[in-house]
Amino acid sequence: MLFGTLLFNTEVRAAVGKVLVEWYEKFTSFTFRDDGIIVEKKEWTLGYLPEGYVQENYEVLGRITSIEFTNNQGEKIRFTYGPEESITNISVDNENHEIDSNTILDNEAFFINAVNDKFDNGVIWNMDGHTFDLWGKISVDELKKIAESILEK
Repeated sequence: MLFGTLLFNTEVRAAVGKVLVEWYEKFTSFTFRDDGIIVEKKEWTLGYLPEGYVQENYEVLGRITSIEFTNNQGEKIRFTYGPEESITNISVDNENHEIDSNTILDNEAFFINAVNDKFDNGVIWNMDGHTFDLWGKISVDELKKIAESILEK
């Protein structure tokens, strides 16, 4: 709890690094930040979606944008992004996911593989002063393909 409070201090945050990964018994926590301050939030879009997916929902909650795509079978892909200047924390259930790292567009990315089809796969990465995450019941390879198609509007 004290560590979380300390992260609100600019000097302490600067000493922590870009990605803090905390491994716990039941979940893994990813906290992202950037050295630079993004004054203006950028808008992003995906250049590729698997066949049959269409945008169903678009929400802006403060500085976070969340877009949901759905296919005819009701399967969803969720795409969320926001500037790194505010600390972003994403937690992943370790009992139902395996975590690996790789790259997306020359940026470190974390790939979250569900151990069964009851849970979504995901990918989380930082790029151009923003934190992005994609989730869905599609393969991590397909999520990577979607992530690599990202375009600034």
